[in-house]
Amino acid sequence: MTNVGSQITDGCFSIVGNFDFGRASTGSDSGNLIVYFAGKAESSVDGRDEGIKAKASMDLNSVAIYRVVDGKYRLSDGVNTVPSF
Repeated sequence: MTNVGSQITDGCFSIVGNFDFGRASTGSDSGNLIVYFAGKAESSVDGRDEGIKAKASMDLNSVAIYRVVDGKYRLSDGVNTVPSF
């Protein structure tokens, strides 16, 4: 598993995102899209001995805030934890 900044670039992922539109209680503008991500990333790594594999895992929790820019939602704060594929 490779962690580049806050992005993991390989492995298996199980991530759930729940969203809400900004409200006063979150301190965000009403037009902002807020996505709360939670999940886990796992990777198998070959061990030094032939045939032995080790597992590495990482809990993933992040918040991404998208604002409308030029008529489209653009990531403005936070991290989208879902890897591109």
